[in-house]
Amino acid sequence: MKVTCDVIKDLLPLYLEDLASEDSRKLIEGHIETCTNCKVELESMKEFKEIPMDTNIGPLKKIERKLLRDKVQTIVFTGLLVLAFAILGMAYITAPEYLPYSEDIMSIKGYEDGKVIITFREEVAGYDINRYGDSYSLTAWSSLWNKYIQKNDKRSIVLNPEGEEVKSIYYYTTDGEEDILIYGIDPNPGGGQRTLPRLVLGYYLILSILLTVLSGFFLSMFRKNERIRNILEKVFLLPLSYSISHVFIKGFTGVSYSAQRDLSGILLLIIPIYSLLIIGIRVYKRYRVNRKQKI
Repeated sequence: MKVTCDVIKDLLPLYLEDLASEDSRKLIEGHIETCTNCKVELESMKEFKEIPMDTNIGPLKKIERKLLRDKVQTIVFTGLLVLAFAILGMAYITAPEYLPYSEDIMSIKGYEDGKVIITFREEVAGYDINRYGDSYSLTAWSSLWNKYIQKNDKRSIVLNPEGEEVKSIYYYTTDGEEDILIYGIDPNPGGGQRTLPRLVLGYYLILSILLTVLSGFFLSMFRKNERIRNILEKVFLLPLSYSISHVFIKGFTGVSYSAQRDLSGILLLIIPIYSLLIIGIRVYKRYRVNRKQKI
């Protein structure tokens, strides 16, 4: 029986893989010596089998770099988020709880050399002293940290280390009541003295809001110029970060009896907030680019 080309073509894959029997191999080899078409078919199958492996690892490297970048970005984002919460937590547990005046929290004693020594008890976490000529005003506060985590030791300070004259010392509270004379002579016996909170943080907040609006306006004007837009975005986020930080630390009020402490907390919180906003914008831009490419 004559073997047809169709039979040989069915056997060629087994021949190439060295799976055909010895008789089949001899049959195939004898056939292709006389059949040009089957010989060409065998050669084409050999070429297809021997296609070299693609050794270009560029795309894999690109994917690897993207995965590494995303991993580092996630770690940095998480770290900044933890830092922001840590700062907020410390600000909360160390926030001043102003104490009403009592001899249980402090005592004052004057000496013959004119020096005045104030002794604060363990309940006092911090204090603030202001001098107005020969008159002084002070207040003291506690905090959650001082109550439950680490109590302060009893400590004394010299109010006038250079021997300045001390005619009166007032204790002020944050409830709007008149200051209490706790040492010396009242220089204004006809009228009370009242210490008001500082408004400087309110001015800073208003300034930051104005700068946010102004930079946002310029950002909208140059939104089509990528280079200028990228610069203005970073400028825009600075006052915005300050405003957000102020709200977290002080809420929506700008008054403070401890402005220096509150300002330090606000400035410290700006760092993680600004960085988080920068990362958030980059992620959003990348998301938009990927979405356009898919469409």
